[in-house]
Amino acid sequence: MRGVEFPQSGIFYDCYGLVSASRNRPLSGTSIPDYIKVRQPKALLQSASLYQLKIDFRFGKATRTLDAIIQSGAAGSFDFVFIDADKKSYDQYYEKSLALLRPGGVMAIDNVLLFGSVVDGGVLDADLETRITDADIGAMRKLNEKIATDPRVDETMLPIADGLTLVRKL
Repeated sequence: MRGVEFPQSGIFYDCYGLVSASRNRPLSGTSIPDYIKVRQPKALLQSASLYQLKIDFRFGKATRTLDAIIQSGAAGSFDFVFIDADKKSYDQYYEKSLALLRPGGVMAIDNVLLFGSVVDGGVLDADLETRITDADIGAMRKLNEKIATDPRVDETMLPIADGLTLVRKL
């Protein structure tokens, strides 16, 4: 299985998910996390015996990383993509990731409800208002509407936690 992950704050916060996904992937599969804070996670990944076997670290902007992967000839070869990154760029990640997915491949898009603010902007508490901007909310609303009508995919939105959309490329 070939997958790509773009965690928002790097694997410093999402390392457990990366390790779990990599453990269940055959040796021929790789995770390609982007924008990583390499501190404790590097030690954790090394101790998990996955550091060099299944994880291909890419440093830099996710859009450039995706472009490079596509230009390397990998378009249409990925089984799975997980997106949890800066919300204003989700549409770019969606389009580029869709190019990477094979027909039948799955994309998981995290935080699609933004704590309910996508439906009702007044639901955010003071702490969340400092972290989620009007631009984030607008970008997520626009992407949700786009995916719902995109003829290239089947989709379902799971209203759990902060919202997760699963997309299957047709």
